[in-house]
Amino acid sequence: MKKDNNIDMPKLDKVYLFNELTKLKSKKEEIKKTKTLINFNELKSKLVILNNKKKRKRHIYFAIDTLIACILLVFIILTTQNLLDKKDIKDTENILNEIVTITEINNVIPTESIPEEEPSLYFKYLNYTLLDVNLDDLKQINNEVTGWIQVSNTNVNYPILKHSDNSYYLKHQLDGTYNTAGWVFMDYRNDKISDNNRNTIIYGHGLKNKAIFGSLKNVLNESWYKNESNLVIKTVDEENSYLWQIFSIYTLEDNNDYIETDFKDDNEFNYFLNKVKSRSIADFNVDLNTNDKILTLSTCYNNDSKLVIHAKMIEKA
Repeated sequence: MKKDNNIDMPKLDKVYLFNELTKLKSKKEEIKKTKTLINFNELKSKLVILNNKKKRKRHIYFAIDTLIACILLVFIILTTQNLLDKKDIKDTENILNEIVTITEINNVIPTESIPEEEPSLYFKYLNYTLLDVNLDDLKQINNEVTGWIQVSNTNVNYPILKHSDNSYYLKHQLDGTYNTAGWVFMDYRNDKISDNNRNTIIYGHGLKNKAIFGSLKNVLNESWYKNESNLVIKTVDEENSYLWQIFSIYTLEDNNDYIETDFKDDNEFNYFLNKVKSRSIADFNVDLNTNDKILTLSTCYNNDSKLVIHAKMIEKA
């Protein structure tokens, strides 16, 4: 008898199959929902991060705008104050012109005071008049007035003040009121414009409107220092009138070694004279020695450097 190789498979229960399919569909839906939820949370997280970045940017922009506004406000205030201060200086100059009389007096040099080694130089300066200014009238405005200075072909024609430090008159004017334009003043270490000083130093701001020492920049022009009559500075103190011969003009960065007033001996002073003379933009053919009295004018040339003028006393009367 032939054996049948076909095996009878059990019949699958339709209900069972249906239930299994239903479970698979349900799991698929759950997986889909979970993925959707994960994607939504990721998207939400990204949106939160993006929103925070936008907020930070807004805060940064606001801070920058506020800073710019503050800077502009400060600039406007300072500019306005600077203009007002300069106007005050001009007003004071006009008042000075009304109350101060500057007289030119003849330079009469006694024969016995002429050094044998330089007679031609001293006779040469006989043609230069000296200044006569009544400082007593100015002391009614400010009792710290100590002298007067005049530099040819510049606007420098001012009373000189002196305080107990070198800061006060950087921001105070002639009558002692606060003013960022300051005034012309002498180094507090000096003793008036007298023979007690080897180096008398006078300061002033280099204002752009040419007031105070602003016009001293003229001295850097060849046309100015080639004019011999410009090279004599005139000063007055309570006792005497003086003439000073310029021997050095220069600009200098980050160095204040020229504002020395005390020297321990002649060698140190001689070294100082040679040093400052060697810096000059031109050779003015002025001989120097340790018996000379020096006048130094110092002002700002720009934000990083100073303009300096040195002159030696050639006459006192």
